[in-house]
Amino acid sequence: MWRTVMSATDMTLRCRPLCRHTSASASVGGRPHPTSLAQHRMENTMDYLVKATPTRELLELSAADRDELMAAEREVATDLIAGGAITWMWRLPDTQTSIAIWNAESAEDVEAQLKTLPVFPYNTVEITALATHPAFPTSLSAASRIAR
Repeated sequence: MWRTVMSATDMTLRCRPLCRHTSASASVGGRPHPTSLAQHRMENTMDYLVKATPTRELLELSAADRDELMAAEREVATDLIAGGAITWMWRLPDTQTSIAIWNAESAEDVEAQLKTLPVFPYNTVEITALATHPAFPTSLSAASRIAR
């Protein structure tokens, strides 16, 4: 189960989104040039906060079934991290809830990627579009690179 806490459309009406757009020169026929696919992903995506809380069904699986499921989960998650879909991940203290920053073109894209995770059916998921904060219009890491 998942729900979008605030859609990307709603977010753009209220504040400046973390959404970047490529220039026409970086594309061929409306698609990104193959050598600029990583740049295309960075420039045409938005960040989303994803909160995943395991349901009772996951916690009630046998240890062997849970171990098998989690091994498959690590494999898929590793690919999503390597591909840049998952950029940060944390665990809330004293819980099984995970918080992650996902990078995608839309909330629907995040949902599609989440559905590839073997534990997805065993979690309650909240997806929230993120926008820049007026005090930090540029990410701190980007600002530090500009200052150099």
